[in-house]
Amino acid sequence: NQFFGQGFTNPRRPRRPVNRPIQIGIECSLEEVFHGCKKQIQIDQTGRTMSIDIPQGIDNGQTIRYKGLGMNDVKNAPPGDLMCKIRVRNHPNFHRQKLDLHTEQTINCFQAILGTKIIFDNIDRKKITIKIPPGTQPGTTMRIPEHGITGMNRKTGHLFVHVNVSVPTNLKEKDKDDIKSISESYS
Repeated sequence: NQFFGQGFTNPRRPRRPVNRPIQIGIECSLEEVFHGCKKQIQIDQTGRTMSIDIPQGIDNGQTIRYKGLGMNDVKNAPPGDLMCKIRVRNHPNFHRQKLDLHTEQTINCFQAILGTKIIFDNIDRKKITIKIPPGTQPGTTMRIPEHGITGMNRKTGHLFVHVNVSVPTNLKEKDKDDIKSISESYS
């Protein structure tokens, strides 16, 4: 009143009651995120069971809002929202970085020297064939375009194959002699 005079009023309207949102966590596999999936969930606060869509490409830690699926105990107020925080389990063979997938494949040292072809399953179980050129060094990374995860923006990441080279430990003496003579010719 000192600043605005006696005529100034600040009418506070009473807040309309609202239905609260429900927050839950959902665990998904990397395969489920790769394809997108439906999940049956039970909401403890309400006792309801429902089916929700998990969008393809959702990232670990992201929260999805499902409008109107929250609390609905306040009459004459719109239902609250359901907020689902996604946790993506680690995969034994694939590691995700944004939309890219990374995996490791092991070849022996002779395959690295001479070159070879390797076939393995991608996360969608489709066969991937890559040609390993002669002289491939340990730690080489090969990129297969657009074989990663398709995000919610419809962009698709890449698949990166990290090549490990194993050295045999059970060579026969004759094999060792042969390798030694080859090695000496390159010294």
